Amino acid sequence: MLVGKTVGESGLNSAAGLLIVAMTRGGQTEALPGGNTVLRAGDMLFVQGRLDRFDALRAWSELTIEREAPVLQNLLSEQVELRDLRIADKSRLAGEPFQHREFYARYKANVLAIRRASHVRRTRLSEMMLEPGDHLLVQCRADALEVFDQPDEFSTVAKVTE
Repeated sequence: MLVGKTVGESGLNSAAGLLIVAMTRGGQTEALPGGNTVLRAGDMLFVQGRLDRFDALRAWSELTIEREAPVLQNLLSEQVELRDLRIADKSRLAGEPFQHREFYARYKANVLAIRRASHVRRTRLSEMMLEPGDHLLVQCRADALEVFDQPDEFSTVAKVTE
């Protein structure tokens, strides 16, 4: 049962391998709910992940899985920003394998893709060793952008538009 558990305790991120991008409760939508958010009956979670992960969720009887919601972009457009972060030469991220959980804990942002030169990787990011000059496409709350103002970590931070 998920009711009463936090997002972190739910296992949706760790066990199911899904990314919770938003949650709607009582008509209000929250982008990127934190791991300490307690789940309630009737919460609607917007998640992204591989199709086979959703098939595995069908065994979780307390969940109802619906098709992707085209309204998600409208719900989140004012709350979520996309940024292109370039790893700085002396960044502590350089020389380390990408760790989504640690990145999210530090920056409260989800990495959607990593670009190195002309190669873009969108899956199995944890298999990639980060290097100076790599670009991270991140999704974050619009009110939490100041965390990227660290020139030792990111040499450029650019807004991504359609």
